[in-house]
Amino acid sequence: DVWWGLCEPSAGEYHWEGYLELARVLKELGLKMQAVMSFHQCGGNVGDAVAIPLPSWVVDAARAQGLLYQDFAGKVSLDCLSLSADRQAVFPGKGGEGKRDALTMYGDCMSAFAGAFAGYLGSTIVEIQVGMGPCGELRYPSYMMSQGWKYPGVGLIMAHDAGMQSMLKEAAEAVGMPAFGKVPDTAPTDTNGTPDACALFSAKAKGATHRSGPHGAFFLEWYHKSLIAHGEAVLRTAFSAFPQGGGL
Repeated sequence: DVWWGLCEPSAGEYHWEGYLELARVLKELGLKMQAVMSFHQCGGNVGDAVAIPLPSWVVDAARAQGLLYQDFAGKVSLDCLSLSADRQAVFPGKGGEGKRDALTMYGDCMSAFAGAFAGYLGSTIVEIQVGMGPCGELRYPSYMMSQGWKYPGVGLIMAHDAGMQSMLKEAAEAVGMPAFGKVPDTAPTDTNGTPDACALFSAKAKGATHRSGPHGAFFLEWYHKSLIAHGEAVLRTAFSAFPQGGGL
């Protein structure tokens, strides 16, 4: 894992020393490296033995603008930035000049990595993976062990931060249904509940805010498509940052 929280301690200042030494040793031994661009925190999840938070300057800006995933009760996830931050230019630019959105920050970091490790890409470093959410996965932080979640709890909807709320409202207005611009009140409120314990997912429930009803179906489709669009945007950013072919 190439941890964002270690590698960019201040905006546009990249520290690769430890990773460069690792790449040098691996090259001497004839071994290969898979680099994971980890734009999430380490800590609070299965297998996390150390704590590596997101860069503090990123978290501070995201918290101030409501761009960290939040549940219905106002609990914030620090696992990663909300996907609503992708195109919100509220983060410090390189050297403190100007502002960047999340996609630009991800791209700048990956481009800096590609430049620093140009001599290893395609030979020692043969694969790049890109984190897209909590634990690096393309998902929402709906089930947080740090907040008491236990398998197989259904988890919570994480669309109550200001950024996601704004996106949802805009999407609802775009289809002429402004009343749908909020998370259905039938969404889960118990992270360890079952699907049938909430009216949004229950097989027996009905109504406009059920998953089969107009509001419930609209919300779930928007929630899903927003995540897919985020993944595609991050991948396009990665493709622009790294050279194509040549063993990578």
